[in-house]
Amino acid sequence: MRLIPVCLAVFVLVLASCKSDKKIKTQADDDITLKEFVSFFPAASFPYTINDTVLNKKENDSLKVSMVAFKNFIPDSVYSRYFSTKNKTKPRLFLLAKGKDSDENIFLFLKSVAAGKKAYVFCFNKKLEYINSKEIAETDKYPGYRQYCEVNKSMNFKIVKETKKAGDQFDIKEDNFFLDNSGQFRTAVIISNKDLSDEVPVNPIDTLPRKNKFSADYLQDAKNIVSVRDAANAKECLFFIHFSKQNGDCTGELKGKAEIIAPNKAKFTDKSGPCGIEFYFTNTTVSIKEAGGCGSYRGITCFFEGSYTRKKEPVKPKEKKKKKK
Repeated sequence: MRLIPVCLAVFVLVLASCKSDKKIKTQADDDITLKEFVSFFPAASFPYTINDTVLNKKENDSLKVSMVAFKNFIPDSVYSRYFSTKNKTKPRLFLLAKGKDSDENIFLFLKSVAAGKKAYVFCFNKKLEYINSKEIAETDKYPGYRQYCEVNKSMNFKIVKETKKAGDQFDIKEDNFFLDNSGQFRTAVIISNKDLSDEVPVNPIDTLPRKNKFSADYLQDAKNIVSVRDAANAKECLFFIHFSKQNGDCTGELKGKAEIIAPNKAKFTDKSGPCGIEFYFTNTTVSIKEAGGCGSYRGITCFFEGSYTRKKEPVKPKEKKKKKK
C-alpha cells in the first residue's frame, strides 16, 4: 500500500521536470504566432515619442525580432517595401512599444537597423488582421535632416521633419494624421514654415524608356505632373504623379505600376490598401481620378484628379548624311 504515494511522488517529479525543460518562446523564435508576438511588446506610456535618442540607442538583443516570423504577419508587398533585400546590409528588427485606440486596434512600434535607422508602426484589428503600416521616424538619411514622431493616447500621430538650412535656420514640416475607420491613414493637418507653393517635384522615373503610345510627361504646370513610362510588360505602364494645390497646403504624390485595361485606359490598384487611380488617355491629354481612397498618399482636402496636357518633346536634329566619296 505504501508504493502508491511513492509512485505518485515520482510521477509528479517527472511531470515537473518535463515542464521545466519546455522552451519559453520569445519574439526571436521563427515559429511564434502573431498573438504571441503582440504579447512580447512592452506597453508604452503615451504620449510616446520616437526620436533620434530612441533610434540611436544601442540595440538590446533581448528585443530582437525574428524576420522569418515577422514576414508571416504582414503582406509580402508590405514586407518588400520596407525590408528589401537589395541592400547589402540585411535589416535587423527590434521591438519598441505597443498601444491601442478606442476601437481596440493594435499599434505595434518597431525599429529597423540597416544602413540607417528607421521606425515603423504596424496596425492590426482586434481579430489580429493586418490593417495598415507607415514609416514614422528616420535618422542618418543625410546630414542636417531628422524625422521623428509623437503619438498621443488616442493614437493620433505627428511626424516632424526638420532640414537644416544655412546658419541656424531650419525648414520644419509637421504632418498630423490618424487611422480612420476604413483602415487608412488620413492627414488631419500639415503645418510648415516652408513655402511649398513653388516646390517643384523630382521625377524618379524621368530617365526610363518612353516608346509606348502614351508614355510621356503630362503637365498642368511645373508642380503638377503625371509622368508615364514603359513597363517591362506591354500591358502595363509605370507612372509618377505629383500635385500641389491650395497654394501648396495640400499635396499628393504616388509612384506605381498601372494595368492597361482598354486601348485608352489604365488603372492602378494598391496592393496594400484601397487606393485606386484610373487614367484616361487621348493623343494630347491624360485625365486621372481616384477609384478608391488614396488618403495615405495625399492631404485630406484634395484628391488625385484632373486633366493634364501632354508635353511636347523637343524635335531631335536630323543627322546629316555623309557624302559618298
